[in-house]
Amino acid sequence: MTTREQMDRLIAAHIEAEMAADAAAAVTVYTDDVEHDVVGWPTGPVRGPGAAKDFYDQLIAAFVNQEMVPTRSHYGDDFWFLSYHAMALSDDGRRDTHAHRARSQWWCSTTRRSRDT
Repeated sequence: MTTREQMDRLIAAHIEAEMAADAAAAVTVYTDDVEHDVVGWPTGPVRGPGAAKDFYDQLIAAFVNQEMVPTRSHYGDDFWFLSYHAMALSDDGRRDTHAHRARSQWWCSTTRRSRDT
């Protein structure tokens, strides 16, 4: 079972990597068989850290994160549901005029994320 503290460390490392525009570091918290499913993303669900890194490479190329602030968390024995507020600049330098509220569901192994939807 993954503890709340372990889950909190995973998300902190992931958010720190996203804020630093470091796609490779963002996926170091994933297991080798991670399922990465971003609702609405054209590829649909993908598997493996390499495929997830491709998503973050595209995201980082299009937006510059200004903030990512967790707003609500729910924990279970092997999952974590997170809502967060994010603000970014578009690739042309215009500030996104509305905040994005995103939700992530993470299923965890003992030390890394195994599913992100």
